Amino acid sequence: MPVRTYGGMGALRVAAALLRTLRPRACVYLPAAGWRSRRRLLETAGFQVSADPYLPVRTPRPGFAWLVAALCRMPERSVVVLRAPRAGAGALTRLQWATLADACKSMHHLPILELDGPDAESASTAADAVCSMVDSGVPFMLARLVSGRVAISLPEAAASLP
Repeated sequence: MPVRTYGGMGALRVAAALLRTLRPRACVYLPAAGWRSRRRLLETAGFQVSADPYLPVRTPRPGFAWLVAALCRMPERSVVVLRAPRAGAGALTRLQWATLADACKSMHHLPILELDGPDAESASTAADAVCSMVDSGVPFMLARLVSGRVAISLPEAAASLP
C-alpha cells in the first residue's frame, strides 16, 4: 500500500495516522539527532516518543551489540525507526540486518525502515534491510526518499500485525 507525500513531515503525518490504527498505544522510538519536529508531530498524535536507536552510528557509541540490546530492552510492540544508511561507513551487513529483524520479531516491534534514495549506492543496503525483515516474517513500514518525495509503504504482511 504505497503512499507518496512531499517531504518527510507529510509522510510522517500519514504514518502517524496509520500507526494510530495499528498500534494506538505504542511507544515510538525515533533517531535522536535532528528530529524535534517529527517528535512533536508524533506526540501531538498521541504517541509516547523516546530517542534511539539511530543508524548509522556517527557519534561514539557502543555499536551494533548496543543497538540489538536496546531493541530487546524496549517495551514489546514498540514502533522503532531504523535508518538504513548508504553503503560504506555505518552501513550494516545482511547478517546484522537479520539480527535486527530477529530482535524486532521476538519483541513484536514494528520497525519503520528509513531508506536513502533510489541510487545504486543505497540499493544494496536497502535490499539487505527489506529482505531481512521479509525473510524473518517481520511486519514493517518502509519510508524511502524518491525524487524529493517520501514514499511510505506497508507491506501486506503488516496488515495482519499481532
